[in-house]
Amino acid sequence: MSNSDDLLDVLLVGYGAVGVMYTYFLENSKRARVTVVARGNYSLVQDKGINIESGRLGNHAAWKPYRIFGSVSDAADRQYHYVVVTTKALPDVLPTSRLLSPLLAAEYKFPQPTYVLAQNGLGVEDDLYAAAKRTRSHEPIIITGAVFLDASLTDSRDGLVQGTMEKLVVGLYVGETAPPPAPDAVASLQTFVDVMKQGGSNASMAENIQYEKFMKNRWNAVVASLCTLARQPPPAMSLTPKLEEIVEGPLHGTLQELSALGQALGYPVTEEDARFLTDRTLRGFSKTSPHLPSMLVDVQRGSPLEVEVIIGALVRLGKKYKVSMPRMELIYALLSIIQVQNLQKDGLKV
Repeated sequence: MSNSDDLLDVLLVGYGAVGVMYTYFLENSKRARVTVVARGNYSLVQDKGINIESGRLGNHAAWKPYRIFGSVSDAADRQYHYVVVTTKALPDVLPTSRLLSPLLAAEYKFPQPTYVLAQNGLGVEDDLYAAAKRTRSHEPIIITGAVFLDASLTDSRDGLVQGTMEKLVVGLYVGETAPPPAPDAVASLQTFVDVMKQGGSNASMAENIQYEKFMKNRWNAVVASLCTLARQPPPAMSLTPKLEEIVEGPLHGTLQELSALGQALGYPVTEEDARFLTDRTLRGFSKTSPHLPSMLVDVQRGSPLEVEVIIGALVRLGKKYKVSMPRMELIYALLSIIQVQNLQKDGLKV
């Protein structure tokens, strides 16, 4: 596609590290033009663009997408083929349905887009699905994904630093009472993956996307959570042989709780999966790795945590399926204390 009339119009909400990467992939495909909603760093990127330093994308100074706005309401001026959400999933702070409310309102006269949720956690689709279902008579099309990316914004939030690791696994969200995906939904999923791949992404489709999200969420729920509570990166868990011995039992035990939950959900999760992630966490990181889990970075910045979708969702599933998860419940309780403190400090209602 070279004619601007043939380009896919995409709205991307959330111009953090994931948002910058995906905006670049979409525009680099030459098949899409992207309107970005950059809330926290709007003025910076509108004036100066983003400086990209990436082993995957190369280096690009002052790079800008097609359009940049500071709010969804300002960007709701046209029909979009896709609306890609790369913000943190914070149902206890800002539900996705409220974030995207200008697109769900009766005043938005354009056809509904395909929504793409590139967010951590489980159950991130439920709120948007229910709101879109109430708004329009037809079945909403929601693509949901598991994001794997070693990237972060600079402290000034006008630069992206990324290595080489990037993978996106996506699939169609199907609500509990929803019919099987219609042909137009399947076609929309295929087109999105094709465009992302043509732009340089390692994008792929999964037949059971909820299983893929569950497996990815184990690292965030256990390893990232423990790092956050200890205020240390993963290599700190095994700085000495004695410390590694102390950490290994509780770490592995917590991952075993998630294996039991996965089995109750009907997923092909085994004891070997828990052992593999335990070994990788304790013995697979370079002792000098600078990587910090995003949840730990959020605590350092005093930002809201994705505690409900990453940990709370697992605890609620455990209760629903009668799977005992005392370690996960303790992690949930401790992180909830931090969450409430951060929200109250910012004057947010809890």
